[in-house]
Amino acid sequence: PNSIGCVLERFNLSDTGLINILPKLGISEDSVIEEFKLTANEEEHVAGILKQKKPFCVGRVEDMWLLDYAVGVITKMSLEDYGVENLRLTAYEKKHVSAVLAQENPFCVGRVTNMWLNEYAVGVITKMSLKDCEIEHLMLTASEEAHVAAVLAQEKPFCVGRVKK
Repeated sequence: PNSIGCVLERFNLSDTGLINILPKLGISEDSVIEEFKLTANEEEHVAGILKQKKPFCVGRVEDMWLLDYAVGVITKMSLEDYGVENLRLTAYEKKHVSAVLAQENPFCVGRVTNMWLNEYAVGVITKMSLKDCEIEHLMLTASEEAHVAAVLAQEKPFCVGRVKK
C-alpha cells in the first residue's frame, strides 16, 4: 500500500523531516483532529510535501498551527470539504512564505471559523481563495511593515470573503 490508514486525535511534529510523511498517513476523511501542529525551521523539513501535486486530506481540524516553513503545507492540504475551527499561520522570516507568495493560483482553506495570520504569514492572505468563505474572526498581526509588504504590493484586489469580526 502507498499509505498507512490512521485516525489521529493530536498531531504535533516540530523541526523534523518526518513532516514529509504526512501525505502517506492516509488520514480518514471522517477524522476530527483536536490539535494539528507543524513547525519547520528548515525548508527540507517540508520539501517533500511542497513538491507533490496532489493535495492530501487531514479531515476536520479543531486547532491547526503551522509555523515557519510549515505555512506552505497548507497549500497542499485538501481542506475545502472539512473545515478548520481555528487556523493559525505564523512565519517569522520572509523566506518561510516565499514559496506560497510565488504561487500564481490561489489555494482554498475551506470553512475556517477563526483565522490568525502572524508576521510574514499575513501576506499569505493574498493567495487564499476566500471568496465564498464566512470567517467569524480574522486577526492579522504584524510587528513590522516588512511583514505586510506582500499585501501592500498587491496590484489586483483580493477577496477575504465575509468576516464577522
